[in-house]
Amino acid sequence: MGTSDRRSLTFEQAEGLAPLPAQLDRKELSRELRAKLWACIHARLDRASTDILHYRGNWSRILKDLHVDHHHVRIDKFNPNGIVTKIGDLFEKAECHKVYGWL
Repeated sequence: MGTSDRRSLTFEQAEGLAPLPAQLDRKELSRELRAKLWACIHARLDRASTDILHYRGNWSRILKDLHVDHHHVRIDKFNPNGIVTKIGDLFEKAECHKVYGWL
């Protein structure tokens, strides 16, 4: 095993004390990948956030479109933080095709 291969393993895995990561089924998302994908989206949301209830640029339109077109809720009930929470929940719990579909 080369050093670059070993760096991707935990100490326990490298020493044979814990199982090596199994290859995932193509219809499966690991907890790690879900967390990393959400962290990437969340970082972009953070950069676009002007305060708790406002986002600038394309994110404002994306969140409003999700609220109305995807969740089918009236625009006057729009709460950006609620939408962001729903997106985070999707990345954490939804079937992988729904996560990839969102992306």
